[in-house]
Amino acid sequence: MSYQGYRLKINNITVPENHIGRGSYNLHVEDRIIDEWTDGDRINHVSSIGSKRHTITFSLRQHASDEHATFLSYVAQTKNISVQYYDDMTDTYKTGSFHIEGIDFAHQTVRSGMIWYDDTPVILEEY
Repeated sequence: MSYQGYRLKINNITVPENHIGRGSYNLHVEDRIIDEWTDGDRINHVSSIGSKRHTITFSLRQHASDEHATFLSYVAQTKNISVQYYDDMTDTYKTGSFHIEGIDFAHQTVRSGMIWYDDTPVILEEY
């Protein structure tokens, strides 16, 4: 299965490409380390399990208060989030259980009766 026009679904909600800040999307893959030690010959050993841990970082783009509810829907849940994402390393879509440590919506300004929000960084970490 190759790329199908989206990078990210959060709790089955597709995050449109124009809601992701340009150049902000990153998928980081790392081993799941279960043990590390140095032996008597000072050789480092690392044991890991077969599956990898994924971290997805991106920014929700600048937006106004009239569309803020849509942006909130992506980050309303912070624990046990079902995330489907495109994995560049395998050219497939994967699904995992993720969490978000915190979201800070910063106000850029207020004008024309609306709040304007800055780019909002999001870090999705797989359990």
